[in-house]
Amino acid sequence: MVAAPVAAPFSSGRRRLLLAGGAALLAACQRGAPQPPLRLATNEWAGYEPLHLARERNYWGNAPIHLYELPSTSEVLRAFRNGALDGAALTGDEALGLLADQMDIRVVLVLDISNGGDALVARPDIQRLEDLKGRRIGVENQALGAYVLTQALGEAGLTPADVSIVPLTADTHENAYVAGAADAVVTFEPALSRLQRLGARKLYSSRQMPEGIFDLLVVREEAWRQHQNTLKTLSNGWFRVLDELRADPSGTAAALGRRTQTSGNDMRLALEGLILPDRAENLRLLAGHPPAIAVPLQRLAEVMQSQHLISQPVDSRRLLPADLAKVLAP
Repeated sequence: MVAAPVAAPFSSGRRRLLLAGGAALLAACQRGAPQPPLRLATNEWAGYEPLHLARERNYWGNAPIHLYELPSTSEVLRAFRNGALDGAALTGDEALGLLADQMDIRVVLVLDISNGGDALVARPDIQRLEDLKGRRIGVENQALGAYVLTQALGEAGLTPADVSIVPLTADTHENAYVAGAADAVVTFEPALSRLQRLGARKLYSSRQMPEGIFDLLVVREEAWRQHQNTLKTLSNGWFRVLDELRADPSGTAAALGRRTQTSGNDMRLALEGLILPDRAENLRLLAGHPPAIAVPLQRLAEVMQSQHLISQPVDSRRLLPADLAKVLAP
């Protein structure tokens, strides 16, 4: 198309007005364009249920948040690595593994700290950790399972080479135990309580690893930049559920268990194995000076590297955005 001739050049004043008007029009168009959704996923874990209850109770309002549940942490990590997700609920070791693989991610929330909710359980005839030598141990093929197993075996002077590893996804722990495919399983709630009801003996748990296992909500760096208002809405909904849990433990536990058909009593038992940091504790852990979580995460990273669970050293502080406090603040 040939442009129509301009009768006279624009004056500088008219040009400034035109540019200002164009900028305003562009801003209006940008405001009107719908924001792409923030795509998040969890696997089944009691400590992640407040996210799902916040969605169910519409505590996020119209915020563009799409929350999914995948069958196992392996599936969550695969979807995250493949770009199908903007964020995920992950354990600290999983986040460090992504960091070691040069993925640029940021922590948004400390969802929980495992305090007995992860454990190694075994058949009743296996009474001590030392008795695991030569036995078959089912474990998910991720850093957390390997980390818990390595720590547990170390208590008995054993190494993973002293046992037979049976790779299992999280959704097959119970079936493998019942079918006799494993003599022991590294597992977590709610499967942990169900396996104990089947007679499995708890030999080791995260209670013996204080501040060793954190569950974190992490997002890609670009999602952190693009979705800060949405993430603030999400965190407010999360803390609202935690407030309700403290005010009404029984009723809220029952509500948290409904989605996974877990009884309120079983959910309470599962939550007893977790510490759920409130807003103030999240601010201390993630946005303090220095962030309190940095030291235990760095210690975990060093253990993971020494056990060849990550291929190179990482700096855990890279996970923590400098402006995180404004997302966590009320």
